[in-house]
Amino acid sequence: MFIPENTQLESQFVQAGPVRLEYFEYGQGLDTLVFVHGYATSAAIWSYTLENMSPARFRVIVLNNRGAGNSDRTPNEEDYSVGTMADDLFQVVEALNLDGFTLVGHSMGGAI
Repeated sequence: MFIPENTQLESQFVQAGPVRLEYFEYGQGLDTLVFVHGYATSAAIWSYTLENMSPARFRVIVLNNRGAGNSDRTPNEEDYSVGTMADDLFQVVEALNLDGFTLVGHSMGGAI
């Protein structure tokens, strides 16, 4: 994932039901944003957006949905529905104890 100059983002993982999902965290601000990419893309789609985010103002969580990046893949096509990925997102939010965040979605990520 491309990141702002002089910034190191480490891949982290969270268990969401049967799948382990990769995410990146950036910033320590009071306003939390959760970024969800669209179908057939990955967290890397948010690279240029992160370049313009103030790490002092925002805490940003960038998720790789199942099947994207280093997140687990599953063999069943039904496992990639909007409903299933919405369930994954809910479990990520719960596992990371996120409260009062803004959800930002691109394409299918907006439907999730």
